[in-house]
Amino acid sequence: MESTENHGPEPRDQEPPEQTDATILAELVEKIHQEFPDLQFSEARLEKEGLDNFVVVLDEEWVFRFPRIEKYVKLFSREVQLLKIIKDKVPVAVPDYEYLSKENEFGGYRMIKGGELTYEIFKNLPKDVKEKIAQQLGEFLSALHNLPSEAITDNHIWRTPVFFEKRYYTNRRTIFAENTTPDLLKRIDDFYEKFKKIEFPSNRVIHADLSSRHMLISPEKTSISGIIDFGEMSFADPADDFYGFWSYGEDFLKEVLQHYTPEKDDDLIDRSHLYFVRYLVDRLYRKYDWGQDPKEAEHLLEEHLSKIGC
Repeated sequence: MESTENHGPEPRDQEPPEQTDATILAELVEKIHQEFPDLQFSEARLEKEGLDNFVVVLDEEWVFRFPRIEKYVKLFSREVQLLKIIKDKVPVAVPDYEYLSKENEFGGYRMIKGGELTYEIFKNLPKDVKEKIAQQLGEFLSALHNLPSEAITDNHIWRTPVFFEKRYYTNRRTIFAENTTPDLLKRIDDFYEKFKKIEFPSNRVIHADLSSRHMLISPEKTSISGIIDFGEMSFADPADDFYGFWSYGEDFLKEVLQHYTPEKDDDLIDRSHLYFVRYLVDRLYRKYDWGQDPKEAEHLLEEHLSKIGC
């Protein structure tokens, strides 16, 4: 695998100085007014979910994304170009930017109606709706993973297990050591020793952040209405795009795979489980770093560490 140096986004641990939400929203709305004086709206609200971007929603009709740190501006411009390539090739809605600032520093797209496909929502869905969602996701990933590598113009293979292992030891292990038990810390160390040794047969164009918060279920809760946040699209292991389905259970992941047409290797499911554990480690890290209650995140991580033998 290639060196992780200078590949893709840097770790997200450094944030700009804090401002009040009201101040941030006022500044961003003023930017929208200046760039798009003909765009009329009466209400604006600030979304708090984004790690890399500020998100402003106008009249529940338009979504404007603003990179939070200068280095993410290039990633935003790259994302917009990629979305132009894939929007007519995938079977679900994706952001279609109709407003772009002159310098491509921010932009807006018509909101895709729907909400996060949380486990709480998923578990109460009828069987036929779960089957439909599995088919949609399988077809979406088939279309995405079949794109030629040229779709990623800067196709450095940065999103490797070695990258995440290095980030853990460089930026995050100290936080874990200060907050968790010696037993769990050792199990996480053991996981990264296992994770960094992942081998896979080929790279594909992947979404690279297909967690529940980026899969939208329709307001009627009958289907996937859209997939969002393509900022980390990469050329990497296709198994990385299946990790989010572990949130709904292994059986659901296997059902998605029934609708996945690219060639599958025998280890894809096992690798996707390792990527899911990596996601759970990151989730717990944020709980510690942001001073939130970590108990639920710790329990889920411990459960899946046991399942993979760590």
